[in-house]
Amino acid sequence: MSSSGAEKTVVRAQPQIPRSVQVENSPLRDDPVRAWTAVLLLVLASTVAGFVAESGPMGGLCFLALAAAGWRVWARLTYELTSRGVTYTILGRSRRIPWARITRHEERERGLLLFTDDNPTTRSTFIIRWSDQREAILDVVRFYMRQRVSVESTETLINTSGEK
Repeated sequence: MSSSGAEKTVVRAQPQIPRSVQVENSPLRDDPVRAWTAVLLLVLASTVAGFVAESGPMGGLCFLALAAAGWRVWARLTYELTSRGVTYTILGRSRRIPWARITRHEERERGLLLFTDDNPTTRSTFIIRWSDQREAILDVVRFYMRQRVSVESTETLINTSGEK
């Protein structure tokens, strides 16, 4: 039996779908120095506002407004990375961002920065802190971002064929 006329069979392993990852980010726990410094500055600013306005209620109102504006400093977020996208839950409310909406990601020292727009703003980016799950998070994001690019390139090929 000679191999000159035989066909070669190539077996390609399908990439293994990564397991879903759930990450809980609590800034007061994960980065206490930065978070508590921000909270102390918030209290200080509210106190100064109350003294300047000569009104305790105005200081309290200032505190509430600053606390609401700086929710990312103190609020606990839970992220779940699944095949359907990234779901984050804060104060009992959940929002899912499908992989198709995530335009890119960047690895940072403290976590993974995800962008939902090409022109990044605070509202179009979010960071998932590693929480000792760096490799698991990266596996999921890389897998689904690769799948997303694959699907988009296929759609581009289909749409450029002249059919509408």
